[in-house]
Amino acid sequence: MKPRNLLILFLLVAGLGAYIYFVERDLPSSEERATRSKQLFAGLESDDLVGVTLESEGQSVRLERQGEGDDAEWTLTGPAEIAPARADASAVDSLVDALGELAWSRRLEDGDRAATGLDAPRARAVLAYADGGEKTLEIGAEVPASTQVLAALAGDDTLYVIPGTVVAQLQRPAGNWRDRQLFRGDRDDIHGLTLTSSEGSEVALSRRGERFWLDRPVQDRADRERLDSLLSDLTLLTVERFIDTPAASAAPHEEGGENPRGLEPSRGSVVLTDEAGDELLRLAIGAESGGSRAASGSDGLAADGTISHYARLGERTLVIRSSLPSLLGGTADSWQDHHLTGWRSFQIDRATFTDAGGETVLERSDTDWLRNGERLSYTPVSELLAAVTEAQAERVLDSPAPTGEPRLTIAFAGEDGEQSLALYGGGGALQASAGDRTVVLELAESVAQGIFDRLEEVRAAEPVVEEEETKDSAG
Repeated sequence: MKPRNLLILFLLVAGLGAYIYFVERDLPSSEERATRSKQLFAGLESDDLVGVTLESEGQSVRLERQGEGDDAEWTLTGPAEIAPARADASAVDSLVDALGELAWSRRLEDGDRAATGLDAPRARAVLAYADGGEKTLEIGAEVPASTQVLAALAGDDTLYVIPGTVVAQLQRPAGNWRDRQLFRGDRDDIHGLTLTSSEGSEVALSRRGERFWLDRPVQDRADRERLDSLLSDLTLLTVERFIDTPAASAAPHEEGGENPRGLEPSRGSVVLTDEAGDELLRLAIGAESGGSRAASGSDGLAADGTISHYARLGERTLVIRSSLPSLLGGTADSWQDHHLTGWRSFQIDRATFTDAGGETVLERSDTDWLRNGERLSYTPVSELLAAVTEAQAERVLDSPAPTGEPRLTIAFAGEDGEQSLALYGGGGALQASAGDRTVVLELAESVAQGIFDRLEEVRAAEPVVEEEETKDSAG
């Protein structure tokens, strides 16, 4: 065969291969096409819809998709007694997926609607499309001796036999379409917190960089462990149950009556704000929920130590189970950071320790450290930095910084800036001051001694001998 013909044949084969790879691989198989031909809402996705109305047993649930793109959100807009409310997006997506995969096993042309219960459907799903179109699924009678039901599309005389599993989703109680997640943002969205105790005292905190600081009743760095616990509780907070019973018809101290919707006595409140100061969440917490004790035990405690409480979100009353109520109280001291420094070891690139023994400068160098220019093993330096960054005071004192010559000064530097510390005193408890704080930290003697001991170990550590130096000395 001539080379020219071989080249043409090669190009044809290559083109066919490219067509199969780029075009036909995305086309459905014969089996997939057969399945899609039986689907009543083939390819349906949440983004295709702007509204869903579910009707059954005298109940009408209206769900609307508001916003566009990533900002789109499903809202429960009916019935009026519980709307408006943020809808459970996962539940809506599950419904849409179920409808999109809904396929008939049998099709009956010109079926008798009256004989099959479709003249008065027991359930309906009205889908409003973003392009202005609308489709309605109607559910009729059950197929005898099966788990299937008869269904139809409004305006079409054709009847379909479909799985009955979809009926449960269409008949889901209206209240169960509400989103049980109270806070739908990220932790990083929170820039301000105001906690009000049952006595009315406030603790206000705000984000500065990666850390939170107290603004009221004192100005100081906030305790990171307590903040982490609070933020975890808030971002994972869910509704245990919604209270929809009118206050006038509820029993005293339960869901209204003498105790309006269970919110007295107050346990306090929490308000979250974003970087612009706009509210992200405002939650008032009230009395313990009496119903929680029967479900959790005689003391009302769950396995994780939490207790159910009534709460109010906007005009809605609900029951939450969380350790959040216990975090609303406490004095300013309980929110102040007892750590000697807010830095972590990995944030430190350079550390300078100065005392009567002189100055020791530690600089990060790849996986090791340099001590005054000499290479050291990572271990003794990491143990020293851990002793400093993990050290916690026994007490935080609102008093002037100690005067006189400090026993030890420490200076950190890294990508996050600089930090200076000073330790004062001899035997017994030592006092420490941090350059970014106006309080004095009282350290136990054992904690301070741990820092001094680790510093001496670093100063006594033998330098790491470089490989080339070893070869030179051997030669």
